[in-house]
Amino acid sequence: MIKTQPSSLCFFLAEDGGACRASLIKIIAACLAPLFFLSGCPTEPPEDPPPLEPGELEPECEEDDDCNDRDPCTTARCSEGFCLRGRTEMDPTILAVVPTSEPALHVHLQDSRWLHVATGEGGIETFDLRPLPEEPATLERHRATAASATGVSFIRDHVIAMIGSAGLEAFPRDEENSVSVYRTSGHPRSLTRVDDLIIAAMGAKGIEAIDYSDFANPRRYSRVETPGRAEQALRHGSALHVADGLGGIAFIDFRERDAPVLRPDRRRATEGRVMAISIRSPFYILAETGIGVGIIDMDDPEKDRLALLQVGGDAVGLSTLSRHTAVVAASDGGLVVLDLLNQASPRILSRVEFDEPALQISRYRERIAVALGEGGAAIVDLRCMTPE
Repeated sequence: MIKTQPSSLCFFLAEDGGACRASLIKIIAACLAPLFFLSGCPTEPPEDPPPLEPGELEPECEEDDDCNDRDPCTTARCSEGFCLRGRTEMDPTILAVVPTSEPALHVHLQDSRWLHVATGEGGIETFDLRPLPEEPATLERHRATAASATGVSFIRDHVIAMIGSAGLEAFPRDEENSVSVYRTSGHPRSLTRVDDLIIAAMGAKGIEAIDYSDFANPRRYSRVETPGRAEQALRHGSALHVADGLGGIAFIDFRERDAPVLRPDRRRATEGRVMAISIRSPFYILAETGIGVGIIDMDDPEKDRLALLQVGGDAVGLSTLSRHTAVVAASDGGLVVLDLLNQASPRILSRVEFDEPALQISRYRERIAVALGEGGAAIVDLRCMTPE
């Protein structure tokens, strides 16, 4: 440690040359604290924090905002370094059942205002939800499709219709005429966006990446066959994780997008047919027809399934608000809201039942659209009310 007295310091500055004076000024600047009364400079780095005792956990928060999971159905606060979570009051309410000209097979909420419905031979119907709940939703636009519309999505200002073996048909947001029809190698089941690519899950034909940088001229970018029937793909990091039916979860290395690689060593087997997947790291949350909702540790392939919950029907659709809340289309079991605060022991929070089976769901924040086939499309508000 270096210590100086003010009087000797002034003498040194007066007697020595400029080089010494400059060196000393640098030493003083490095050693003096912001309040200019520090008497010395540290000569050793700070000590490492003491090691954790067995059973101790790493702190996860310093303030309440560190615990915010963007889930309107949970509460959270930071207490002594750890997030304490709870539930808000919930009152799921059917805002409307929207009638469609043909059975509602698939739905997509563009946001809380617009609902797109695939109606088979009836094409795509788009409804304005802004009058709800005081007035009925209104049909804003009808789009005839080149073949029967089995699914729909909204990506980059375009409505994309899934039209079975005919592939994908793209419509600009405010137009009824399509700008392109792209023939896929299989029947598209669902779509997800990765930058300018649209990833189509195509059942027995696996995964196909399509370049939609120009919607009028889409082109095949790459394709990967999976062991089962690809129902849905999600990008997580540099990989695609695929709900692969009886094939479980397929893992595709997507770092080289023009040459993706299926990784059989990363496949996760499941007991049920995986119809939908959500990733809430470090967990896979799965809708598995035949057995319910499964939770699997995604980082440890040696671990068994963390949890399994029967939902009173076939789990055919899934959406998660966060790691802590999920909504499930449970076929004859309706729409089921799950509490995942304890991932090892999930429980049913609430259930909304309909006159027809729930075929598929789409979520925007707390609003859920449910495809009900002959029953049209239901609009449900979870109504999670944050305490004052």
